[in-house]
Amino acid sequence: MEKIDIASDILRHDDAEIIAFLFSKMKEVRLSFDGAVEQKDPAIMYMAYGDVELVLDVLRKLNRRNEEKAVQ
Repeated sequence: MEKIDIASDILRHDDAEIIAFLFSKMKEVRLSFDGAVEQKDPAIMYMAYGDVELVLDVLRKLNRRNEEKAVQ
């Protein structure tokens, strides 16, 4: 079975679309943190972990792609 790599799929889009996607994901993360503070329940922050990992993976691959372009 083929592995699904969402971050690589995202990088097939142009930079404006990638930025909009990452912005949207980080808004969701902020809402999770705000909810955790409001409800005084730090466990709520764990709901954002998957989004944080996805954003980090996309940024890592975007950075690598940009470095490779700079070398060429």
